[in-house]
Amino acid sequence: MVAHTVLLDFTVSSNVIADVDKRSNLKSTIVNVLSDYFNGIKPLTEVTIDGSFIILYSGPRASLITVRGYPQGLVTVNVEYYKQDEDEPLLSFESTRNLETAMQSAATATRSHTLAPIKRGGPFERYYPTSDMSEADIIYTETLMQKGKECYADKEIVILGGGDGGLLWELLKEKPKHVIMLEIDDVVIKACSQHMRSVCGDCLDKRKGDNYEIIIGDCVEALTHMVEEGRQFDYVFGDLTDLPISPPDGDAWDFIRLILNKTVKVLKSSGKYMTHGNGASCPEALTMFEDELSRLSVPVTFTKDRAFIPSFFEDWIFYQVSRK
Repeated sequence: MVAHTVLLDFTVSSNVIADVDKRSNLKSTIVNVLSDYFNGIKPLTEVTIDGSFIILYSGPRASLITVRGYPQGLVTVNVEYYKQDEDEPLLSFESTRNLETAMQSAATATRSHTLAPIKRGGPFERYYPTSDMSEADIIYTETLMQKGKECYADKEIVILGGGDGGLLWELLKEKPKHVIMLEIDDVVIKACSQHMRSVCGDCLDKRKGDNYEIIIGDCVEALTHMVEEGRQFDYVFGDLTDLPISPPDGDAWDFIRLILNKTVKVLKSSGKYMTHGNGASCPEALTMFEDELSRLSVPVTFTKDRAFIPSFFEDWIFYQVSRK
């Protein structure tokens, strides 16, 4: 039993917020889209603060939906409700992504982003501030890429995530044919380029080099296009979220399954998917992941390795997944 908080944000032109008529149209557009996903949505109140508009709506199952439009053009939508263990979520992983897509299209937003869901008030904490990379954690990258055990020379590679640039920087030292890095957060890239150059070198200074390209966007969409186009690669790296420690029937595991099933379809017959799992102290999560590997649409085999990561204060498990 926890409170679920789903966070969406969109960027529109600032004059859409500043102009009275355009702002009114934007509000109508937002509530029309929300109405398709939340039956019985009702306005509660609307206020203006320092050029921002804030609208509160009530929705099904006593949910509260907050819409805020900032004068700079940022629009945030927060959905919060309480979920009993036996309840279905108001928004599944798939429906949340559909809501984001529909909202971005209807509002003609230039970008969008979703975090779904943040779970608060449960019997244990799901978020660990120590699970962040530091400049002392080269062992993480070297174990993820199985440095010295895999040959990346003249190989075609995709990185899912990897915004700190550490993996890209180390792979480029191996003289690959081409690397595509798919990272959704440009802010992370810019911050790491400025403040973590001992990790990423200069590879984040530009979006394209002689044998690499950094694409800012949703890796799921990019993978979908690669599958449709029949593109295949020697290696795909999953440098995204850690394995969830929750039961495998929630949004976080839906995301893991989505990534896995799309990734194996873009691997060459001799290709490998290289990813991190979770700490050795979370054997249940690792077992759930291995069970998911056995149920993929494309049969696979896997090996795994482990290394002590200083910032994590424990051994971390890494997977190497191959097509059968």
